[in-house]
Amino acid sequence: MKMQELVNQVTESIGKQATPAAVLQKSGELMRDALRNGEPVEFFSLARLHLTAAGLSGKASDESAITAQPLPGLLPHARTASQSGERVVILAVVEEDPFSKIMVRRLETPDQKAVVAIGVEGVMQAITEYGASAVIMDSNMELADEIRMFLKSSPERSMISLICLYADGEDPESVNSFRICEDEFLVEPYETEELRKKIDDEIKRMASERRYFKHEVSFQFPAKPLYQQQAAQFMERIISFSGMGEEKQVALTVAFRESVDNAIRHGNLSHPDSCVTVAYVLDHEKVTITVEDQGKGFDSSVYLQSRVSADAVETARARHRQGRQGGLGIMLMLKSLDKLEYNRTGNRAKLTKFL
Repeated sequence: MKMQELVNQVTESIGKQATPAAVLQKSGELMRDALRNGEPVEFFSLARLHLTAAGLSGKASDESAITAQPLPGLLPHARTASQSGERVVILAVVEEDPFSKIMVRRLETPDQKAVVAIGVEGVMQAITEYGASAVIMDSNMELADEIRMFLKSSPERSMISLICLYADGEDPESVNSFRICEDEFLVEPYETEELRKKIDDEIKRMASERRYFKHEVSFQFPAKPLYQQQAAQFMERIISFSGMGEEKQVALTVAFRESVDNAIRHGNLSHPDSCVTVAYVLDHEKVTITVEDQGKGFDSSVYLQSRVSADAVETARARHRQGRQGGLGIMLMLKSLDKLEYNRTGNRAKLTKFL
């Protein structure tokens, strides 16, 4: 439910001459009903609210029952190295200690400032105050997922490099839950010079890519319904910053859901230990989403060559009747996208929608 829809419904219900109190009360009732019906609601141009699957089912009644996504224009733009003219490295920690102070001194150079930031709020404040070229954090620190979300869900902040430090024995490629990926990582033990070089390489890479791309984010999740829904909600969130109209956003979200469903059911065969990897890129002309599974792939040519004709749909249905992998999801994706491509193996789909 968008603001104009809410205004229209309130006006129809109580008339144009209603008191402010009556308007607010009726607005609250309509938004509550929409949320209970599973619809997202725009809250006075500030945030988009929607109940999670746990909230809709009644399994949760705390903060996990609802999510709030800030609408474009609400949060201040992040200052990046290219905008401020500075190289600023932020070291995210749980609390400031002697080690973090030593690390800051080692990372500072005549042309690079290093700042300690405590938790998510500290990272937010540091980015607002100093700008940022890169953020460094331990992979297992408290609120690490929130920092990943804060940095990568917004177009401006996504172009700040995130470098994660893993303890000896940790597997950076392990996927146990929905996980927004860092841009680079190091595994202990490592030398300070290795970290310096990693930072330097990342700052140069981001400076180059910032000329062509507006938003980059990658994420992974296990092939399980809970994380599949979480991935879809996150994709809906980042698409909302693309600048596309609502119809195109909905079409792209539908195509993404179908692609993920195909990856889990047909690619990974719903194996709980398998995962799906997604890369989202927004440039000045289009959105590109890559969805990759760990399966053996399939022959996509029969669907892509026949496009969305009746013959193609019948081909997909015939394969279903034969107990073979179908293609109705691919047909829906073709109708929702400007371009759909697969790699030669067939386990990686590339979805394109022009702005």
